[in-house]
Amino acid sequence: MTVTGNAKVGYKFSPEEAQSGRFESGMSALAPVEAASAQPGRYPLARRLAWQTTVPVTLPHQEAAPSNPQPSIWQLPDPLIDLPGSSDVLPRFRPVLARTDAATGNTREQAVNNFGFGTLISFSLRRTAAAPGATASSRFYELIGATQSDTLLLERLLDRLGSNDSSFQQMVLLYPPASTGSNATGWQSDDQSVSNGQAVSLMGIGQVNLSTETHPPSGLLLDAQLALLATAPLPNVINTPTEFLRLLWEASITRSGGFYLSYTTGIGGGGQLQGLPDRIFSNGDVAQVAVLSLYKVDAPHSASGMILAGQSVAEYMNVVATNEPLDLSDAAFIAEAVEVAAETRLTTAADTLASLAAAYYTDISVLVAMNSTAALNGSVTVAGGRYEVPPGSISPGGDLNAIAAYFNTTAQAIQNANPHRTSWPNPLPDYTGLILPPIIVNIGACPGGNTCASLSAYYNAPIPAIAAANASVPGFFAAGQSLHALSGPITLSPLVQAGVAGFTATRTAPAPLPAPKDPNFNQWGSLYLQHMYNLLGYRVADNPDFRRSAWGLPASPVLPQGAPVDDKIQAPTLAASGDEWIYTRTLPYPSLVQNPPQARAAGLPLPSESPYLGVGGLLQFDLAWQDIFGNRILSELTRPQSHADLPASPPLRSRATPIV
Repeated sequence: MTVTGNAKVGYKFSPEEAQSGRFESGMSALAPVEAASAQPGRYPLARRLAWQTTVPVTLPHQEAAPSNPQPSIWQLPDPLIDLPGSSDVLPRFRPVLARTDAATGNTREQAVNNFGFGTLISFSLRRTAAAPGATASSRFYELIGATQSDTLLLERLLDRLGSNDSSFQQMVLLYPPASTGSNATGWQSDDQSVSNGQAVSLMGIGQVNLSTETHPPSGLLLDAQLALLATAPLPNVINTPTEFLRLLWEASITRSGGFYLSYTTGIGGGGQLQGLPDRIFSNGDVAQVAVLSLYKVDAPHSASGMILAGQSVAEYMNVVATNEPLDLSDAAFIAEAVEVAAETRLTTAADTLASLAAAYYTDISVLVAMNSTAALNGSVTVAGGRYEVPPGSISPGGDLNAIAAYFNTTAQAIQNANPHRTSWPNPLPDYTGLILPPIIVNIGACPGGNTCASLSAYYNAPIPAIAAANASVPGFFAAGQSLHALSGPITLSPLVQAGVAGFTATRTAPAPLPAPKDPNFNQWGSLYLQHMYNLLGYRVADNPDFRRSAWGLPASPVLPQGAPVDDKIQAPTLAASGDEWIYTRTLPYPSLVQNPPQARAAGLPLPSESPYLGVGGLLQFDLAWQDIFGNRILSELTRPQSHADLPASPPLRSRATPIV
C-alpha cells in the first residue's frame, strides 16, 4: 500500500511494518474516572452583624487599614463551631470571597486580608441604683447571665485556656445601636484606644460576697481594681481576659446575683464620665449587651518554611470580624479551610482510621492514600476487589479454583459475589470480569504484601474501598509509625453525578511527520498511523450486570489543564512531541442494567428510573483507536479473537473495569 503525502512524495509501508501485528499507540495509563476529589472544607458565612465604632478597628490579621472601613461581625455556622476537638490539633481557616465567572464557569477566590476570629458572648444585665456617696456606682450593672449556648462557649474557652491570657488580641464591650441610625441592627462599641497611657474606655467584672445584697461594690473597691490595671494584659479591661470571662461564666451558671459589670467611657477627655447609654435599657432596667474577644493570629510555618495563611479556630470561637467593605452582589463570603501538611503522633494499637482522620480533620481515604506504603498490622479486609480474565497464559487464568486460590478465597465465595452470572464454564472466557468478595488478609501470612498500595495492586481494589472497610479496626497501621496527614477539614466533592461512570486514558502525543530527507523518515508510517488514529472509541461491554451499548462518540485528546483562564475566548494549545494526551469519557449507565426491577412501591418512582440502579455491578468498556471516519484499527486495546492473535507482549487491558 502506498500512502501519498503530496504530489511529489510517497511512502510505501514495508512488509515488516504491515505484518508487525498491532498498532502501538503509546498509551501509558487507563483507569476508571475518579468519582470524587478531596477539597478544603468551605463553610458559608451568611449572618452579618454591623459593627459601629467611633474609631478605626485594628484586627489581629490586618495588612493595611482600608480607606473606607466597614467593620462587621460574621456568625460562624454551627457545624464549624462544633468542628474543633479538644486535642492540640486545631483546624485552620481563612475568610474569602468566592465569585463564579459567568463566562467561563470558573470560581475565583478573593482573599480577605483584614480579619480576626473570635468569641461573641451576649448577656443580660440590670442597672442598679447609685449607692449614696459613690458616684462611680452609677456605672455598675448587675449581671444576669448569658444564654445557654454562649455559656457553653465560655465553658469550652475556660477548659482550653485556663488562665492563659496570651492569645487575646482585644476585648470589646458591645451594645445595641440607636434605632434611628443607618444601621439599626448589629452592635456598637465606644472608643477603645489608649490616650496618654490610659484607656479611654474601661470595663471589669467584680464579685460581691454571695448574699442577698443588691447594692454594687463601693467606689473604694473600684479604686482598688484600677490600681491593678497597670499590670493587666489588655489596657481597657480591669481583670485579666480569662478572669473576666470566668466571672461572666459563673454569673451565668449561678444566676444568684453578686456579680457586677463596671463600665466607664470618656476617661481622660476632661468631661463627665459615662456608662452604658440609657436608651439600651428599653425593657425596664434590663439590657442586652455582648463582649467580643478577638484572638492573636498564630503564624506557624509549613514543612517548606512558608508562613501558613489563615488562623487556627478553636472550639470556643463563633465569629469572624473584618473591617473591609465586602461586595456581595455577585459573591459569597465563606470560611475556607487551610490545608496543612502534618506528621501525626506515633500510632498505637488502639488507633483506628476513623479516630486518626477525625483528629486531623481529614477523610479516611485521603489519610490512607497519603500513607499507602505504611506498614499494616493484623487482619485487613480487602473490599472492592475485581478480576478480569487475561488473554494468553497469564496466571491465574480462567480457572475458577485457581482464581480463588490466587486471591485467598473460595470458588463459592466468588460465585456468591457475582449473583447475576449464571454460567461458569471452565475455563472462563478471556476478559470475563469478576467481582471479588471481601477478603480477610492476615498481614504477613497471606499474599498481597503488607501495605495498602500492595494490597490494592494485588487484589485490584480501590484504596478508598479498603479504607472504608477498615475504618473502625483498631491497629490498622502498625504501631510506632508517624503518618503523613493533610489537616483540613478535608471534604470529598463528587466529580460525576449519580448514575454516571467512565474512564480516563493517557497517551503520548506523536512527533510531527518527518520530511523525506529527514533521518527519521523511516518512521513515517508508524507516525502517520498515530496521527490518524488519535480518537478513542468506546462502548459498554456485555456482561451479566450491563448490556452492550452502541459505540459512542469517541473521545478526542486534550492537554492537561493548567491554571483556570478567565477569558471568555480561549485559544487551544498545540501539543508538542512527548506531551500527554488525556482522554476522558463518562456516560449514564442505569438504562443499560440487565433485567432492572419492575416492582413499584406506592408513591415512589419506577425502580428503573433510579440513578442508583446498577450500583454494586461491574461496568466494563470495549475500547478501540479510530480515525475521524470511524475506522477502528487493530491495536493493544482490541479484543483478540484467538490466542494466536495475541501480540508478543501482553496488551493493556481492553476494558476499564470499575465497580459501579
